[in-house]
Amino acid sequence: MDFNQFRKELEEKMIEKTKDMPGSIQFQMVQKNGGPKHGIIFTPEGSSVGMTMYAEDGFKHYQEGNSIDKIAEDMAASMVLDSELRETQTANYFSAFQIIDRAVWKLMAD
Repeated sequence: MDFNQFRKELEEKMIEKTKDMPGSIQFQMVQKNGGPKHGIIFTPEGSSVGMTMYAEDGFKHYQEGNSIDKIAEDMAASMVLDSELRETQTANYFSAFQIIDRAVWKLMAD
């Protein structure tokens, strides 16, 4: 199977694997330092930041003998884990700050 056929089948599998996940999935070309890549972008519901994986990386795994189902399953699992970690990190980030009633800043001149 060539890359274009693999990519199309992977996109179909990713739609299937992520259909019950809260969020949206997109497929688009992404510019990377090494040139354009076929991005698979999952954006969790309520977030403006998505996780991007690349069909080219999946194709390498396919050439190593992994099935498209296994590759799509692993990608979807990574997307779920990434979403959960982002939620935890955001909550921890904001809970690390103390809220104070007032802050007074003084400008010091030399």
